[in-house]
Amino acid sequence: MAFFKRAKGTHKVATGKGKRPGKPGKSTAEAPSKKSRLAVAEGDVSSDDDDILYNDARNARIQEHSDDDYEDTQTKAYREAKELLEKIKDGEASDGDTDEENHAISHRLIKDAQTKLGILHRKIAEGAGIDREDVLIYRPHRYSPVAVAVSKDSRYIVSCSKDGSVVKYDLKEMKKVGTIRHSKEKLTDHKGTILAIAISPDSRYLVTGGIDKTIKVWNFETLEFFKDLGTHRGAVTSLVFRQHGTLEMYSGSTDRSIKAWNLDQMGYMDTMFGHQDGVLQLDMLNKPRVLSCGGQDRTLRLFKVMEDSQLVFNGFNDCISIDTAALIDDDHFVSGSADGSVSIWGAQRKKPLTVVRQAHGRNTTTHEPNWITAVAAAHNTDLVASGSSDGILRLWQISNDYKAIKQIEAYPIKGFVNALRFIDNGRRLVVAIGQEHKNGRWWKVPEAKNSIVVLSVTQASNSVA
Repeated sequence: MAFFKRAKGTHKVATGKGKRPGKPGKSTAEAPSKKSRLAVAEGDVSSDDDDILYNDARNARIQEHSDDDYEDTQTKAYREAKELLEKIKDGEASDGDTDEENHAISHRLIKDAQTKLGILHRKIAEGAGIDREDVLIYRPHRYSPVAVAVSKDSRYIVSCSKDGSVVKYDLKEMKKVGTIRHSKEKLTDHKGTILAIAISPDSRYLVTGGIDKTIKVWNFETLEFFKDLGTHRGAVTSLVFRQHGTLEMYSGSTDRSIKAWNLDQMGYMDTMFGHQDGVLQLDMLNKPRVLSCGGQDRTLRLFKVMEDSQLVFNGFNDCISIDTAALIDDDHFVSGSADGSVSIWGAQRKKPLTVVRQAHGRNTTTHEPNWITAVAAAHNTDLVASGSSDGILRLWQISNDYKAIKQIEAYPIKGFVNALRFIDNGRRLVVAIGQEHKNGRWWKVPEAKNSIVVLSVTQASNSVA
Protein backbone atom coordinates (compact mmCIF):
# COMPACT_ATOMS: atom_id res chain seq x y z
CA MET A 1 0.00 0.00 0.00
CA ALA A 2 1.27 3.47 -0.80
CA PHE A 3 0.50 4.77 2.68
CA PHE A 4 2.29 1.97 4.54
CA LYS A 5 5.92 2.95 5.05
CA ARG A 6 8.60 2.68 7.67
CA ALA A 7 11.19 5.21 8.73
CA LYS A 8 13.14 3.62 11.54
CA GLY A 9 15.12 5.76 13.91
CA THR A 10 13.79 9.00 12.52
CA HIS A 11 11.31 11.08 14.40
CA LYS A 12 9.40 13.24 11.94
CA VAL A 13 7.83 16.51 12.90
CA ALA A 14 6.44 19.27 10.71
CA THR A 15 5.72 22.89 11.37
CA GLY A 16 2.19 23.53 12.63
CA LYS A 17 -0.32 25.71 10.85
CA GLY A 18 -2.42 28.46 12.37
CA LYS A 19 -5.69 27.49 14.02
CA ARG A 20 -9.16 28.92 13.80
CA PRO A 21 -9.76 31.74 16.30
CA GLY A 22 -10.76 30.60 19.72
CA LYS A 23 -9.14 27.15 19.67
CA PRO A 24 -7.63 26.19 23.02
CA GLY A 25 -3.96 26.88 23.35
CA LYS A 26 -1.74 28.98 21.12
CA SER A 27 -2.39 29.34 17.44
CA THR A 28 1.08 27.99 16.71
CA ALA A 29 1.79 25.19 19.16
CA GLU A 30 5.24 24.69 20.59
CA ALA A 31 6.99 21.59 19.31
CA PRO A 32 9.74 19.74 21.18
CA SER A 33 13.06 21.48 20.61
CA LYS A 34 14.94 19.86 17.72
CA LYS A 35 16.81 21.73 15.03
CA SER A 36 16.33 19.06 12.40
CA ARG A 37 12.62 18.63 11.71
CA LEU A 38 11.48 16.65 8.72
CA ALA A 39 8.14 16.65 6.95
CA VAL A 40 5.94 13.70 7.87
CA ALA A 41 5.58 11.23 5.01
CA GLU A 42 2.09 10.12 4.06
CA GLY A 43 2.28 6.61 5.34
CA ASP A 44 3.21 4.29 8.13
CA VAL A 45 6.01 6.23 9.79
CA SER A 46 8.11 5.77 12.88
CA SER A 47 7.17 7.59 16.07
CA ASP A 48 10.72 7.50 17.52
CA ASP A 49 12.12 10.77 18.81
CA ASP A 50 15.76 11.75 18.37
CA ASP A 51 15.62 13.87 21.50
CA ILE A 52 17.74 12.18 24.18
CA LEU A 53 15.03 12.76 26.79
CA TYR A 54 12.49 10.74 24.87
CA ASN A 55 15.04 8.07 23.94
CA ASP A 56 15.94 7.61 27.60
CA ALA A 57 12.30 7.29 28.52
CA ARG A 58 11.76 4.81 25.68
CA ASN A 59 14.73 2.66 26.71
CA ALA A 60 13.50 2.58 30.27
CA ARG A 61 10.05 1.56 29.11
CA ILE A 62 11.37 -1.26 26.92
CA GLN A 63 13.44 -2.66 29.78
CA GLU A 64 10.67 -2.41 32.35
CA HIS A 65 7.77 -3.79 30.32
CA SER A 66 7.84 -7.35 29.07
CA ASP A 67 5.40 -8.85 26.60
CA ASP A 68 3.46 -10.19 29.57
CA ASP A 69 2.31 -6.65 30.36
CA TYR A 70 0.38 -6.60 27.13
CA GLU A 71 -0.53 -10.26 26.87
CA ASP A 72 -1.96 -11.07 30.30
CA THR A 73 -5.49 -9.88 29.67
CA GLN A 74 -5.51 -10.90 26.02
CA THR A 75 -4.26 -14.39 26.93
CA LYS A 76 -6.97 -14.69 29.53
CA ALA A 77 -9.64 -13.61 27.04
CA TYR A 78 -8.42 -16.09 24.43
CA ARG A 79 -8.23 -18.86 27.00
CA GLU A 80 -11.79 -18.22 28.17
CA ALA A 81 -12.99 -17.98 24.58
CA LYS A 82 -11.23 -21.21 23.71
CA GLU A 83 -12.84 -22.95 26.67
CA LEU A 84 -16.25 -21.80 25.50
CA LEU A 85 -15.62 -23.08 21.99
CA GLU A 86 -14.34 -26.40 23.34
CA LYS A 87 -17.63 -26.82 25.15
CA ILE A 88 -19.31 -26.82 21.78
CA LYS A 89 -16.95 -29.45 20.38
CA ASP A 90 -17.24 -31.68 23.46
CA GLY A 91 -21.03 -31.64 23.32
CA GLU A 92 -21.73 -29.68 26.48
CA ALA A 93 -25.45 -30.29 26.09
CA SER A 94 -26.91 -33.50 27.51
CA ASP A 95 -27.84 -36.47 25.33
CA GLY A 96 -31.52 -35.69 25.80
CA ASP A 97 -31.26 -32.21 24.28
CA THR A 98 -32.87 -31.65 20.89
CA ASP A 99 -30.98 -30.40 17.85
CA GLU A 100 -32.63 -27.00 18.29
CA GLU A 101 -31.44 -26.77 21.89
CA ASN A 102 -27.92 -27.80 20.93
CA HIS A 103 -27.88 -25.21 18.16
CA ALA A 104 -29.09 -22.49 20.56
CA ILE A 105 -26.40 -23.41 23.10
CA SER A 106 -23.71 -23.43 20.41
CA HIS A 107 -24.84 -20.06 19.07
CA ARG A 108 -24.80 -18.54 22.56
CA LEU A 109 -21.34 -19.90 23.36
CA ILE A 110 -19.95 -18.62 20.08
CA LYS A 111 -21.40 -15.16 20.78
CA ASP A 112 -19.93 -15.22 24.30
CA ALA A 113 -16.52 -16.12 22.89
CA GLN A 114 -16.70 -13.39 20.24
CA THR A 115 -17.75 -10.85 22.86
CA LYS A 116 -14.74 -11.70 25.04
CA LEU A 117 -12.45 -11.29 22.05
CA GLY A 118 -14.10 -8.00 21.08
CA ILE A 119 -14.97 -9.23 17.57
CA LEU A 120 -18.73 -9.65 17.84
CA HIS A 121 -20.34 -7.34 15.27
CA ARG A 122 -24.03 -6.65 15.83
CA LYS A 123 -26.56 -5.19 13.41
CA ILE A 124 -28.70 -2.84 15.49
CA ALA A 125 -29.25 0.25 13.31
CA GLU A 126 -32.13 -1.12 11.24
CA GLY A 127 -35.26 0.30 12.86
CA ALA A 128 -33.31 2.17 15.54
CA GLY A 129 -34.52 5.56 16.77
CA ILE A 130 -34.73 7.94 19.73
CA ASP A 131 -37.48 7.31 22.29
CA ARG A 132 -39.07 10.75 22.79
CA GLU A 133 -40.72 9.59 26.02
CA ASP A 134 -37.52 8.41 27.71
CA VAL A 135 -35.19 11.41 27.95
CA LEU A 136 -33.09 12.41 30.96
CA ILE A 137 -31.82 16.00 31.17
CA TYR A 138 -29.71 17.47 33.97
CA ARG A 139 -27.73 20.71 34.18
CA PRO A 140 -24.57 20.21 36.24
CA HIS A 141 -22.54 23.14 34.88
CA ARG A 142 -22.93 26.89 34.65
CA TYR A 143 -21.02 27.12 31.36
CA SER A 144 -20.92 24.82 28.34
CA PRO A 145 -19.91 21.21 29.03
CA VAL A 146 -17.10 20.13 26.72
CA ALA A 147 -16.54 16.41 27.39
CA VAL A 148 -18.11 13.38 29.05
CA ALA A 149 -16.85 10.01 30.27
CA VAL A 150 -18.87 6.97 31.32
CA SER A 151 -17.88 4.22 33.76
CA LYS A 152 -17.48 0.72 32.35
CA ASP A 153 -20.71 -0.46 34.01
CA SER A 154 -22.57 2.50 32.42
CA ARG A 155 -23.77 3.66 35.84
CA TYR A 156 -21.83 6.91 36.24
CA ILE A 157 -21.42 9.86 33.88
CA VAL A 158 -18.65 12.37 34.55
CA SER A 159 -18.66 15.67 32.68
CA CYS A 160 -16.34 18.67 32.58
CA SER A 161 -17.06 22.24 31.59
CA LYS A 162 -15.66 25.59 30.57
CA ASP A 163 -16.29 26.74 34.15
CA GLY A 164 -13.53 24.38 35.33
CA SER A 165 -15.87 22.04 37.20
CA VAL A 166 -16.20 18.25 37.08
CA VAL A 167 -19.51 16.60 38.02
CA LYS A 168 -20.17 12.90 38.67
CA TYR A 169 -23.76 11.75 38.08
CA ASP A 170 -25.33 8.44 39.18
CA LEU A 171 -27.71 7.18 36.47
CA LYS A 172 -29.20 4.57 38.80
CA GLU A 173 -30.03 7.03 41.60
CA MET A 174 -30.56 9.86 39.08
CA LYS A 175 -28.63 12.42 41.11
CA LYS A 176 -25.27 14.17 41.35
CA VAL A 177 -22.94 12.29 43.67
CA GLY A 178 -19.75 14.33 43.46
CA THR A 179 -18.27 17.60 42.23
CA ILE A 180 -14.81 19.03 41.72
CA ARG A 181 -15.11 22.81 41.84
CA HIS A 182 -12.48 25.11 40.42
CA SER A 183 -10.73 27.05 43.18
CA LYS A 184 -7.80 29.44 42.87
CA GLU A 185 -6.76 28.61 46.43
CA LYS A 186 -6.30 24.88 45.77
CA LEU A 187 -2.92 24.11 44.28
CA THR A 188 -4.20 20.71 43.12
CA ASP A 189 -6.91 22.18 40.87
CA HIS A 190 -6.60 22.93 37.18
CA LYS A 191 -5.96 26.56 36.31
CA GLY A 192 -8.69 27.26 33.78
CA THR A 193 -10.95 25.19 31.57
CA ILE A 194 -10.88 21.39 31.77
CA LEU A 195 -11.00 20.08 28.20
CA ALA A 196 -10.63 16.30 28.56
CA ILE A 197 -11.76 13.57 30.92
CA ALA A 198 -11.45 9.78 31.13
CA ILE A 199 -12.30 6.97 33.57
CA SER A 200 -9.99 3.98 33.94
CA PRO A 201 -11.52 0.62 32.90
CA ASP A 202 -11.35 -0.64 36.49
CA SER A 203 -13.13 2.52 37.75
CA ARG A 204 -10.31 3.32 40.16
CA TYR A 205 -9.17 6.58 38.61
CA LEU A 206 -10.61 9.68 37.01
CA VAL A 207 -8.15 11.58 34.82
CA THR A 208 -8.55 15.18 33.67
CA GLY A 209 -6.61 17.40 31.28
CA GLY A 210 -6.91 21.12 30.79
CA ILE A 211 -5.93 24.29 29.06
CA ASP A 212 -3.22 24.65 31.74
CA LYS A 213 -1.30 21.81 29.97
CA THR A 214 -1.51 19.47 32.98
CA ILE A 215 -2.91 15.96 33.49
CA LYS A 216 -4.31 15.17 36.93
CA VAL A 217 -5.44 11.89 38.48
CA TRP A 218 -8.32 11.68 40.97
CA ASN A 219 -9.85 8.91 43.04
CA PHE A 220 -12.94 8.01 41.01
CA GLU A 221 -15.05 6.98 44.00
CA THR A 222 -14.36 10.01 46.21
CA LEU A 223 -13.14 12.54 43.59
CA GLU A 224 -10.22 13.34 45.88
CA PHE A 225 -7.00 14.51 44.24
CA PHE A 226 -4.49 11.68 43.79
CA LYS A 227 -1.55 12.80 41.65
CA ASP A 228 -0.22 15.23 39.06
CA LEU A 229 0.59 12.74 36.31
CA GLY A 230 2.45 15.01 33.90
CA THR A 231 2.24 17.82 31.39
CA HIS A 232 2.21 18.70 27.71
CA ARG A 233 3.61 21.80 26.05
CA GLY A 234 0.11 22.80 24.97
CA ALA A 235 -3.46 22.40 26.15
CA VAL A 236 -4.53 18.80 26.82
CA THR A 237 -7.48 18.20 24.49
CA SER A 238 -8.22 14.47 24.76
CA LEU A 239 -7.68 11.46 27.04
CA VAL A 240 -8.41 7.80 26.34
CA PHE A 241 -7.77 4.45 28.04
CA ARG A 242 -7.15 1.17 26.32
CA GLN A 243 -10.26 -0.90 27.03
CA HIS A 244 -8.44 -4.11 27.93
CA GLY A 245 -5.03 -4.90 29.35
CA THR A 246 -2.92 -2.79 31.68
CA LEU A 247 -3.94 0.73 32.63
CA GLU A 248 -2.56 2.31 29.48
CA MET A 249 -3.74 5.85 28.85
CA TYR A 250 -3.04 8.27 26.02
CA SER A 251 -3.27 12.06 25.96
CA GLY A 252 -3.50 14.40 22.98
CA SER A 253 -2.52 18.05 22.95
CA THR A 254 -2.34 21.22 20.90
CA ASP A 255 1.45 20.73 20.99
CA ARG A 256 0.83 18.15 18.21
CA SER A 257 1.95 15.21 20.32
CA ILE A 258 0.34 12.12 21.85
CA LYS A 259 1.78 10.83 25.11
CA ALA A 260 1.46 7.34 26.56
CA TRP A 261 1.07 6.83 30.31
CA ASN A 262 0.82 3.83 32.61
CA LEU A 263 -1.43 4.31 35.63
CA ASP A 264 -0.27 1.06 37.21
CA GLN A 265 3.12 2.73 37.57
CA MET A 266 1.71 6.27 37.57
CA GLY A 267 4.30 7.33 35.07
CA TYR A 268 5.18 8.45 31.57
CA MET A 269 5.88 5.85 28.88
CA ASP A 270 6.36 7.40 25.46
CA THR A 271 5.62 10.27 23.09
CA MET A 272 4.29 9.91 19.55
CA PHE A 273 4.46 12.59 16.88
CA GLY A 274 3.21 13.02 13.35
CA HIS A 275 0.39 15.56 13.32
CA GLN A 276 1.17 18.97 11.88
CA ASP A 277 -1.59 20.67 13.88
CA GLY A 278 -3.01 20.22 17.35
CA VAL A 279 -4.44 16.81 18.24
CA LEU A 280 -8.15 17.36 18.88
CA GLN A 281 -9.48 13.90 19.73
CA LEU A 282 -8.33 10.35 20.50
CA ASP A 283 -10.09 7.00 20.57
CA MET A 284 -9.01 3.46 21.40
CA LEU A 285 -10.59 0.01 21.82
CA ASN A 286 -9.02 -3.37 22.58
CA LYS A 287 -5.97 -3.40 20.34
CA PRO A 288 -2.92 -1.24 21.13
CA ARG A 289 -3.91 1.22 18.41
CA VAL A 290 -4.70 4.90 18.99
CA LEU A 291 -6.90 6.84 16.56
CA SER A 292 -6.28 10.59 16.43
CA CYS A 293 -7.52 13.54 14.41
CA GLY A 294 -5.30 16.52 13.75
CA GLY A 295 -7.59 19.45 13.06
CA GLN A 296 -6.30 21.66 10.27
CA ASP A 297 -3.64 19.21 9.10
CA ARG A 298 -6.70 17.38 7.70
CA THR A 299 -5.45 13.92 8.67
CA LEU A 300 -6.48 11.03 10.82
CA ARG A 301 -3.75 8.79 12.18
CA LEU A 302 -3.83 5.27 13.53
CA PHE A 303 -0.83 4.82 15.81
CA LYS A 304 0.16 1.15 16.11
CA VAL A 305 1.81 1.27 19.51
CA MET A 306 3.54 -2.12 19.56
CA GLU A 307 4.95 -1.67 16.03
CA ASP A 308 5.96 1.92 16.83
CA SER A 309 4.46 3.14 13.56
CA GLN A 310 1.42 4.95 12.23
CA LEU A 311 -1.02 4.93 9.34
CA VAL A 312 -1.98 8.28 7.81
CA PHE A 313 -5.46 8.96 6.40
CA ASN A 314 -5.97 12.10 4.35
CA GLY A 315 -9.11 14.19 4.30
CA PHE A 316 -10.17 16.18 1.26
CA ASN A 317 -8.53 19.58 0.79
CA ASP A 318 -11.87 21.33 1.23
CA CYS A 319 -12.71 19.58 4.51
CA ILE A 320 -10.97 22.53 6.26
CA SER A 321 -10.38 20.67 9.53
CA ILE A 322 -11.06 17.17 10.90
CA ASP A 323 -12.28 17.95 14.40
CA THR A 324 -13.75 14.72 15.73
CA ALA A 325 -13.40 10.96 15.22
CA ALA A 326 -14.47 7.68 16.81
CA LEU A 327 -13.64 4.01 16.28
CA ILE A 328 -16.45 1.77 15.02
CA ASP A 329 -14.29 -1.32 15.52
CA ASP A 330 -10.54 -1.88 15.51
CA ASP A 331 -10.39 -1.53 11.71
CA HIS A 332 -13.06 1.09 10.88
CA PHE A 333 -13.84 4.58 12.14
CA VAL A 334 -16.03 7.63 11.59
CA SER A 335 -14.97 11.29 11.44
CA GLY A 336 -16.55 14.72 11.31
CA SER A 337 -15.15 17.80 9.58
CA ALA A 338 -15.56 21.56 9.63
CA ASP A 339 -17.03 21.47 6.11
CA GLY A 340 -19.98 19.47 7.47
CA SER A 341 -18.83 16.07 6.18
CA VAL A 342 -19.33 12.76 7.97
CA SER A 343 -16.90 10.12 6.67
CA ILE A 344 -16.45 6.37 7.17
CA TRP A 345 -12.90 5.01 6.95
CA GLY A 346 -11.18 1.61 6.77
CA ALA A 347 -7.68 0.83 7.99
CA GLN A 348 -6.72 -0.54 4.55
CA ARG A 349 -7.37 2.67 2.61
CA LYS A 350 -6.02 6.15 3.17
CA LYS A 351 -9.12 7.80 1.66
CA PRO A 352 -12.68 7.60 3.06
CA LEU A 353 -14.82 4.61 2.11
CA THR A 354 -17.86 6.90 1.95
CA VAL A 355 -18.63 10.56 2.68
CA VAL A 356 -21.85 12.42 3.44
CA ARG A 357 -21.35 16.06 2.46
CA GLN A 358 -23.10 18.79 4.46
CA ALA A 359 -24.54 16.13 6.73
CA HIS A 360 -26.10 18.78 8.99
CA GLY A 361 -27.07 21.30 6.34
CA ARG A 362 -26.03 24.94 6.13
CA ASN A 363 -26.09 27.77 8.64
CA THR A 364 -29.17 29.89 7.96
CA THR A 365 -27.25 33.12 8.63
CA THR A 366 -23.82 32.57 7.07
CA HIS A 367 -24.95 29.91 4.56
CA GLU A 368 -21.78 27.99 5.39
CA PRO A 369 -21.99 24.23 6.11
CA ASN A 370 -22.56 23.48 9.79
CA TRP A 371 -19.43 22.08 11.42
CA ILE A 372 -19.57 18.52 12.67
CA THR A 373 -18.74 19.04 16.34
CA ALA A 374 -19.04 15.46 17.62
CA VAL A 375 -19.38 11.89 16.39
CA ALA A 376 -19.81 8.60 18.24
CA ALA A 377 -20.08 4.93 17.34
CA ALA A 378 -21.77 2.09 19.15
CA HIS A 379 -18.70 -0.12 19.12
CA ASN A 380 -18.78 -3.21 16.90
CA THR A 381 -22.18 -2.29 15.45
CA ASP A 382 -23.52 -0.52 12.37
CA LEU A 383 -24.83 2.50 14.35
CA VAL A 384 -23.14 5.92 14.54
CA ALA A 385 -24.27 9.39 15.65
CA SER A 386 -23.27 12.93 14.72
CA GLY A 387 -23.93 16.37 16.15
CA SER A 388 -23.48 19.99 15.13
CA SER A 389 -25.10 23.32 16.01
CA ASP A 390 -28.05 23.04 13.61
CA GLY A 391 -30.42 21.83 16.32
CA ILE A 392 -30.56 18.24 15.04
CA LEU A 393 -28.87 15.12 16.42
CA ARG A 394 -28.58 12.47 13.71
CA LEU A 395 -28.28 8.68 13.79
CA TRP A 396 -26.78 6.82 10.84
CA GLN A 397 -26.73 3.24 9.61
CA ILE A 398 -23.56 1.86 8.02
CA SER A 399 -23.82 -0.73 5.25
CA ASN A 400 -22.23 -4.18 5.58
CA ASP A 401 -19.28 -3.21 3.37
CA TYR A 402 -18.87 0.22 5.08
CA LYS A 403 -19.22 1.92 1.67
CA ALA A 404 -22.62 3.50 2.28
CA ILE A 405 -24.25 5.37 5.13
CA LYS A 406 -27.85 6.51 5.50
CA GLN A 407 -29.63 8.68 8.04
CA ILE A 408 -32.16 6.80 10.17
CA GLU A 409 -33.06 9.39 12.82
CA ALA A 410 -33.13 13.18 13.27
CA TYR A 411 -33.73 14.25 16.86
CA PRO A 412 -34.26 17.97 17.65
CA ILE A 413 -31.83 19.31 20.24
CA LYS A 414 -30.80 22.98 20.50
CA GLY A 415 -27.22 24.05 21.02
CA PHE A 416 -23.72 22.85 20.21
CA VAL A 417 -23.33 19.09 20.52
CA ASN A 418 -19.91 19.12 22.18
CA ALA A 419 -19.66 15.41 23.02
CA LEU A 420 -21.43 12.14 22.24
CA ARG A 421 -21.05 8.73 23.88
CA PHE A 422 -23.00 5.50 23.36
CA ILE A 423 -23.47 3.32 26.45
CA ASP A 424 -25.31 0.07 27.30
CA ASN A 425 -24.31 -1.58 24.02
CA GLY A 426 -25.87 1.24 22.02
CA ARG A 427 -29.13 1.36 23.97
CA ARG A 428 -28.46 4.86 25.33
CA LEU A 429 -26.67 7.93 24.04
CA VAL A 430 -25.08 10.60 26.27
CA VAL A 431 -25.00 14.11 24.77
CA ALA A 432 -23.17 17.19 26.09
CA ILE A 433 -25.05 20.32 24.96
CA GLY A 434 -23.65 23.84 25.23
CA GLN A 435 -24.49 27.36 24.18
CA GLU A 436 -20.93 27.62 22.81
CA HIS A 437 -18.58 25.41 20.81
CA LYS A 438 -16.27 23.42 23.07
CA ASN A 439 -13.12 24.94 21.53
CA GLY A 440 -14.10 28.59 21.25
CA ARG A 441 -16.70 31.33 21.23
CA TRP A 442 -17.21 32.01 17.55
CA TRP A 443 -20.93 32.38 18.09
CA LYS A 444 -23.55 31.48 20.68
CA VAL A 445 -26.89 29.67 20.69
CA PRO A 446 -28.68 31.68 23.43
CA GLU A 447 -31.81 29.53 23.47
CA ALA A 448 -29.78 26.40 24.29
CA LYS A 449 -29.38 25.13 27.85
CA ASN A 450 -25.97 23.98 29.05
CA SER A 451 -26.84 20.41 29.95
CA ILE A 452 -26.17 16.69 29.77
CA VAL A 453 -28.87 14.73 27.93
CA VAL A 454 -29.26 10.94 28.11
CA LEU A 455 -31.35 9.54 25.27
CA SER A 456 -32.84 6.07 25.00
CA VAL A 457 -32.08 4.42 21.66
CA THR A 458 -34.77 1.99 20.58
CA GLN A 459 -33.65 -1.08 18.67
CA ALA A 460 -35.68 -3.41 16.51
CA SER A 461 -36.57 -6.68 18.20
CA ASN A 462 -35.09 -8.59 15.27
CA SER A 463 -31.65 -6.94 15.48
CA VAL A 464 -29.07 -9.62 14.74
CA ALA A 465 -25.46 -10.23 15.64
